Amino acid sequence: FLERYEMVRARLADDDLEGARDAASKITDRAAASMISRADSLNTARMGFKKLSTDAIALGSKQPGFVVFRCPMVEADWLQRTSQVSNPYLGRKMPTCGQPK
Repeated sequence: FLERYEMVRARLADDDLEGARDAASKITDRAAASMISRADSLNTARMGFKKLSTDAIALGSKQPGFVVFRCPMVEADWLQRTSQVSNPYLGRKMPTCGQPK
């Protein structure tokens, strides 16, 4: 789950709706992933990602190699593999907005 979640996160950070939908379609056991895979806009996909992040953070926040970040602009958290900020909620518009929690 966490590897597939990371794929969705990276695609949203790159403003790649099609890539995010494709990556989310491979997560079969989460309703939020289904929302992302059917999204008709980046905004809708990001709303689903916010929900999906709750599960990912619960599973991965204590795993080595994962970092939890917070975006103050959208008041949302996410999990990612690298310590360099790559914001999935604001994408290319503000890729470095956020800080580790």
